[in-house]
Amino acid sequence: MSNILLIKIGEKTYPPYGLLYVASALLRHKNNKVYIIHEEKKEKVLKNISIIKNADIVGFSVITSPYLKEIIFLSKYIKNKYNKKIIWGGVHPTMVPELVLKEKYIDFVILGEGEERINYFLDFILYGKKNKNFLKMDGIGYKDNDKLIIYPHI
Repeated sequence: MSNILLIKIGEKTYPPYGLLYVASALLRHKNNKVYIIHEEKKEKVLKNISIIKNADIVGFSVITSPYLKEIIFLSKYIKNKYNKKIIWGGVHPTMVPELVLKEKYIDFVILGEGEERINYFLDFILYGKKNKNFLKMDGIGYKDNDKLIIYPHI
């Protein structure tokens, strides 16, 4: 069982539908516990410190917006303080995956619709299922030492 934290920083006008789709896929696979934090300010996210500490992996839903600074701060903070694997998904990393992956605090990007590939991706990352096909998986980006590996979403 894994604890997976999904975070969206932005206006709370609507529910975080993208994260809800991803969470639904995660809950159907294995015995994952999924936590969603949807807030407008990083300070409110940081009040959930026990969830952050206990997460095996932290995913962010990212769009290019004024909230990007908040997401960058949280990604750096969580990576540096708790050494968690950081995944960015959403419109921003889908459009500029190279730019996103150049950042030391981001480990992976998921391009396109995350719910279509999240479980296969986590099987490899969290559960150690070594599968050579992962290295060519559509819609995934990661780092191999300092080399950026990106397989576009087809």
